[in-house]
Amino acid sequence: MKRLIRFGISGACGLTVNLGIFQLSYVLGVPYLISSIAGLSGSTGVGFVLQKYWTFGDRTQGATHWQFAGYVAVMLMNLVLNTWLVYGFVEWLKLYPLFAQALGAGVVALNSFLIYHQLIFKSVAEDVVKAES
Repeated sequence: MKRLIRFGISGACGLTVNLGIFQLSYVLGVPYLISSIAGLSGSTGVGFVLQKYWTFGDRTQGATHWQFAGYVAVMLMNLVLNTWLVYGFVEWLKLYPLFAQALGAGVVALNSFLIYHQLIFKSVAEDVVKAES
């Protein structure tokens, strides 16, 4: 449960960066889908550092490049998913773009947690669970 709470807090930080970039670029006249991509991309570095070191407590350095590559692969998959969701929410459901971006980010967050926990930071997650037992 502690990890899920930390994931939520880390996600809130990432979402703040994501929505801040999105809203700033959107207000400056950048089309909403480009703003969506910029928001999600901009929050990647913040998210990786918080997830690796704080949420999953991974202090190891040896696999960091592989973890980051996996993290970026998940981010790219989520970029496609998020863009598709935002487009559908705005064009088909007629939602306001910022609200659509927040909903898309929520779906992406759930998807991310499951993949990070099961694949990217799995060995660390298993070690923490054993230590807490």
